[in-house]
Amino acid sequence: MKATPEAQAALLELAACDSTLDRISHRLASLPENQVLHDLTTQAEAAAERVVRAATRVADLERAVRRAEGEVDKVRARAERDATLLNSGQIVATKQLTDLEHEIATLGRRQAELEDDELELLERLEEAQAEVVAAETAQEDVRVAHTAAQAAATEATTAAHAERDEWQQRRAQVCEA
Repeated sequence: MKATPEAQAALLELAACDSTLDRISHRLASLPENQVLHDLTTQAEAAAERVVRAATRVADLERAVRRAEGEVDKVRARAERDATLLNSGQIVATKQLTDLEHEIATLGRRQAELEDDELELLERLEEAQAEVVAAETAQEDVRVAHTAAQAAATEATTAAHAERDEWQQRRAQVCEA
């Protein structure tokens, strides 16, 4: 039995609708905007990790600086105490005076070393703080790009859904006819 020309046209129209719906479904599954969004999500996670690592380094260096300051203060206090004892005149034995002068000189060298170490730590801390600022700036840049990509992906998805809905309605009309 042969189909009428109208039935054949309806079948061809139905096949065209199905083909178009398949293309739209494929396009929805592989939108380039979604790949960009995925890539930016990965970058955002990496940027957040860099911020955490940099902030942790800053916290560690701040602790080290406080510890170094404490050591310098202890050495300085001991040197001042020894200098006060030396200048008080309470010690009259030459050997004790020589030992005390030697200890004061040793404490002075130790204080200079500790202060140098503290300065090095402060320089490293400054660098680490700059790393935090750079990491936070990069994180914000990725966040802004991610927001824009998310809007683009939503727009592309909405347009594809609207086109799919239109073709589904068209298909339903062909089936009813």
